[in-house]
Amino acid sequence: MPHIDISTDLFQKIQQNLSPSGSVDDFVRSAIEARLADQGQRDEFFRLTDETRRRMLDQGLTEEGVLVDFELQRRGDSAP
Repeated sequence: MPHIDISTDLFQKIQQNLSPSGSVDDFVRSAIEARLADQGQRDEFFRLTDETRRRMLDQGLTEEGVLVDFELQRRGDSAP
């Protein structure tokens, strides 16, 4: 099984925050799983925003134009 080294200070902080039935291994495993899930969500967000930008450009839309249109719609004005 792989092994990682953590500083004594960090190890002590983990121990101080464990539930009575928890282990350092479980705490670290859970933290890593949460971090990996966050990274996966961040990667998906960037993939989707890149795809949205590409589709906007393919349709000839610009960010500035979309923002102007949004503001006009928000105020209830007609498009220019």
